[in-house]
Amino acid sequence: MQKNIDKERTFRLLIQFLLEEIHRIKKELKARGRGSREKARLRRELRMSSLALAELLQLLPEESEVEDWLRIIAEKAPKKFLKHAIEKMRKSNQSGANLEGVKFSEMTRKDA
Repeated sequence: MQKNIDKERTFRLLIQFLLEEIHRIKKELKARGRGSREKARLRRELRMSSLALAELLQLLPEESEVEDWLRIIAEKAPKKFLKHAIEKMRKSNQSGANLEGVKFSEMTRKDA
């Protein structure tokens, strides 16, 4: 039962981190001027983060694994987000997930 609670907490943390990232990107987009290259990059990051969130929300924590969630984030979200999410989870020590074996470089893909 404790492992299930920890998985659910980890799942909720990942969702929270994605929502925070989406909120941060939206704030940055509002602050940018029209037509800037930076704005186009932020739009891509917002779309990628939103896709990762949508796919995670379709899963049930008790029927999937932390590694699956991190794989989805690595595939869909901007690559820097996964690194920050794993660091936050390690620092929080609330997740109960075994992230010691998770290597950021093995999961990433190159952003467009």
